[in-house]
Amino acid sequence: MKVTDIENINKVIRFLKENKKYYPFYSFLRKNGCADKFFHNMIKDHIDWKEGCKNIDEPIIRYFKTVNCESFIDFAFYWGYSKEGFNFWEDLNKTWLRFVKNYKSFTYEKQENY
Repeated sequence: MKVTDIENINKVIRFLKENKKYYPFYSFLRKNGCADKFFHNMIKDHIDWKEGCKNIDEPIIRYFKTVNCESFIDFAFYWGYSKEGFNFWEDLNKTWLRFVKNYKSFTYEKQENY
């Protein structure tokens, strides 16, 4: 990975960490030990995202803003081309979907109690 890609990934990570809406996803990736793999695959698979953008962080941040949270892993890149393979990302995606379901239930219940 190029130095500029690492700098841009750091910008994306800052964006995710600073936004309550996206932080749970970043935290999930870290806890599962695959944040670096995830972002590396996004860059590798979507070089064409750079078209019309000065830096790769712009289209990646736009991706998170436009895709619903259930699809963050599902649509990020083609899993079959990754070093980890399709099954790795499929299993991680299933875990993420369970997390989202539980997280939404928790936040919904918490709001109902007020």
